[in-house]
Amino acid sequence: MVSKPKISWNCVNKTLTCEILDGTDPQLKLSQKGRQLGSILQKVLTHKWTSKLPTEVTCTAKNSLSEKSTVTAISCSEKGLNIYLIIGTCVAGTLLMVFVALLIFYISRRKKQNRRKNDHVPRYRSMGAGLGLPQAPVCQRDSWVSRALVDTRSPCEYKKNKSFDLLPVSAHYGKEASVQERKLLNEKKAHWPDSSANPPEPPQSPPE
Repeated sequence: MVSKPKISWNCVNKTLTCEILDGTDPQLKLSQKGRQLGSILQKVLTHKWTSKLPTEVTCTAKNSLSEKSTVTAISCSEKGLNIYLIIGTCVAGTLLMVFVALLIFYISRRKKQNRRKNDHVPRYRSMGAGLGLPQAPVCQRDSWVSRALVDTRSPCEYKKNKSFDLLPVSAHYGKEASVQERKLLNEKKAHWPDSSANPPEPPQSPPE
């Protein structure tokens, strides 16, 4: 006599297995809806499907003394996910983590470079001033001369007083008034009758 056959399957390897434990000279047949899938004169029969998964299979074991059959519905949803799907998911997750790590590293590096660049600019400016490099001209208010003595290239703006039209001259671009010119300028200012009136033209610098 033969024992009742047992059907098992592996969704990863796509294999069906039909086997018996007891029996002398058994013959195993595996079929699906009347179509034979395999036959063997042993206690274990293995079949590998290549296309669509069989939904229901029948395994028959017989010998010269007896014959028994088992019908089983095949389903891979209970056997877990496909190994290839699991591997693909793991690889995709690893690549995503590496990309995020590289992106964070790149952003932090750019921030450090910008911070260093901003920190160096004021330092270079202070070093340039300490080394006596050319700086922006500054108007000096200690030299007062008439409009005729002012260099037209001076960056200082004209500033008018109601009493007298005097101009600050930059120490870098303007001309310094001599002592004699200052004296003549003061004497001329003292003889003006009305300070609100337009003053006369200031004296020209005497020839040297």
